[in-house]
Amino acid sequence: MSKTSEERIKIYLSTLSKHKNKILKERRIKEIMGRADISDADMENIEKHFLKIYDRARQLERAGDFAHSLRELDAVYLYSLHNKSLFTLFFNLYKRLVTEINTKDTNKKLIHVSLQAREFGIIDGVDLREYDEFSKLKQRILVLLLSFILISVIAFITYRTVYPFIDGHEYFGDLERDIKEPVVQGLPSVTRASDLIVESANLIGNPNVLYYVEVESAKVLVFEDSHTYQLKAGVISSKDSIKNISYSITVYDDLGKPILNKVFEKKSDFPNKWNRGVYVPIDFVYNVSKGISSHPKKMVLDIRLIEFFKDVNDFSGINLETSSSILTFKYLGSYFHESFEIYEVNSLIEVYNSSSDDVKDLEIEIIYVTKDSQVIRSLKRKLISESNSFLKSRSRQVFSLKTIFPKEIYANIKEELSSIKIINVFVK
Repeated sequence: MSKTSEERIKIYLSTLSKHKNKILKERRIKEIMGRADISDADMENIEKHFLKIYDRARQLERAGDFAHSLRELDAVYLYSLHNKSLFTLFFNLYKRLVTEINTKDTNKKLIHVSLQAREFGIIDGVDLREYDEFSKLKQRILVLLLSFILISVIAFITYRTVYPFIDGHEYFGDLERDIKEPVVQGLPSVTRASDLIVESANLIGNPNVLYYVEVESAKVLVFEDSHTYQLKAGVISSKDSIKNISYSITVYDDLGKPILNKVFEKKSDFPNKWNRGVYVPIDFVYNVSKGISSHPKKMVLDIRLIEFFKDVNDFSGINLETSSSILTFKYLGSYFHESFEIYEVNSLIEVYNSSSDDVKDLEIEIIYVTKDSQVIRSLKRKLISESNSFLKSRSRQVFSLKTIFPKEIYANIKEELSSIKIINVFVK
């Protein structure tokens, strides 16, 4: 006898609940859906229920009842796992509510939800630096502890092996002078950082009239059982808005032999994102999961191809008022992408650093507003962190703020959205 949609959904959610405290991969979720024989109609029912509860939680949030809103949202966590767009909605609201409530228990739950978001490839707004650093610290302590135990065992075995010869010195007096007390040496450093010589090359003929490259630094970080290459650089257009950059990075050892070569691409879907004079960051981080056997000396950045947008309207943008005395913000417009039951809005903000110092950490709080200055929604966005490129002194960068708007709640967002306002700036 075939099961009803309600029964299939109940089986699916029951199976998921057994793994609620684990970080689930998309493949595992699909397997559970397959075993429960979930159909497209079932998925629609799941999504309708999620959006209904999500809307109720949003209403409670607007009313200031954050605890009740979080309880409502917690109830539909499992309903969001099969769909990345739904989970993004869940995650963004969950973060805001936890920020408002700010208890030890809710912050602990947020770490789990953030880990699940990172598993789904959602990195915008995910801040797990403290968690990652603590995990690395635990791992290093474990390695040190195991190393100490191993050294102690070796020392004990050595002592047991040598002791009979020491104890029998009346028969082996000559040997006694050759036996030395074992010396336990200190463990090697866990990491080592070395700067690399950096060079920039152009594989495009006569590029100077089109763009120029600024190279900041290159390093190799050597760990106990792996090593990582890092490069911070940027490309700046001298003429037209950049559409696509193809580049390669090559690392050479002290004998001039290439030991690593990678090719990458950066693309912009928005004509006014990388305008003339805007710093396009090239942040290269590549980890090799084995010990280093060579001696890296030089890193070369080769610009292989640059494409430009043609006939782009020169839109200067709208200046945004903020409390910052060193940063200037401009709103460059918003682009809409429509998909199943959601609008994806990409809003472009240009930031200029007028100070003499580099900005290494930047977070803003913004609100989306209508033509008559009504607030649509508010959110926080991390634009720059220590893990990615910094904003250089006297330079400008453009950031894309991606935000999801459910159609059921924001049916007329394309017509209503007029601009954004920045209400807080957090800079280091």
